[in-house]
Amino acid sequence: MRLRRDLASLGLKVEQASPALEVDVFEDELLQVADFDVLVTTPEKLDLLVRSGQTALQPGGRLLGLVVADEAHNLGQGERGLRMELLLALLNRESPDTHFLLLTPFVPNADELARSTDALA
Repeated sequence: MRLRRDLASLGLKVEQASPALEVDVFEDELLQVADFDVLVTTPEKLDLLVRSGQTALQPGGRLLGLVVADEAHNLGQGERGLRMELLLALLNRESPDTHFLLLTPFVPNADELARSTDALA
């Protein structure tokens, strides 16, 4: 995984959870004892991890520092987008110290955003 290699130079350890909608024995052990900084997974798997107590939303769970959501333009669109929106809302409510980075290739007002950013500088 390229992200693992790229972040290793910063001293960050990256692990990956499969997109399967279950936590297998390997993943359960990984989440309980492994020392990692970044977990790459799907919104559906993250939802499962949240509900199973693998995050800071449950006592003793791992802390969530940053959630990166790719394809954020799909939020609220269709069943998968709605599920992601609900998950992010739950994380925001239950773990207020968690930060969010939403990624999208579509920014219809990119020029306007760039100008407003320049004005703030």
